[in-house]
Amino acid sequence: MLTFLLSNITGTWAQELSKEEKKALKKELKQLTPEQLKKMQEMQQEQKVKVDALEKEKKALQQELAQKNEDLLILQKQHEELEEKYTAAMMEDAHEELSGIGSEDSDWQQGVVFRVQIGALTDKEYDKDIPSGFSMDVETKDNLRRMVLGYYRDYKEADTFKKLMRKLGIRTAWIVPYKDGQRVPLREVLNTVVE
Repeated sequence: MLTFLLSNITGTWAQELSKEEKKALKKELKQLTPEQLKKMQEMQQEQKVKVDALEKEKKALQQELAQKNEDLLILQKQHEELEEKYTAAMMEDAHEELSGIGSEDSDWQQGVVFRVQIGALTDKEYDKDIPSGFSMDVETKDNLRRMVLGYYRDYKEADTFKKLMRKLGIRTAWIVPYKDGQRVPLREVLNTVVE
């Protein structure tokens, strides 16, 4: 038994102990009673069982983590796809609204309407920076051309479109209200359309 315990101890710490330390441990082991030695062996066995159990738990947790990482990647990809579909749908809705809706004789000239202004350029900047075929309404005031998109009766819908424009990189997009075809300050109409 002493040899078994000694071989386990010396095998485990063989690289760490000097000759003097090994000699001192052997001397202490010889002074142990059989009961003490047995108790040490039992403690060693219990510790080995605990270490094995912890190793198995660690391995199970690592596998669970790997699975959760895979699940997360799948969910992130699904989120990106849904976000792309949402953006495409919003752009399609905006395109539908821009093509045909809002002509002078439509009912959009009556009541409160919210639009999204995406910028204001001088005539020179407008001619240089806006590609041909781009569909939007342009209002001229003084030396500026104000570009506005969309027609919304609901402020929240206009806000959603504004946020989309900002997400697409148009950081200057904001909501501008109209009443009976005329641009008005937001405070003038907001209380009539927001609950």
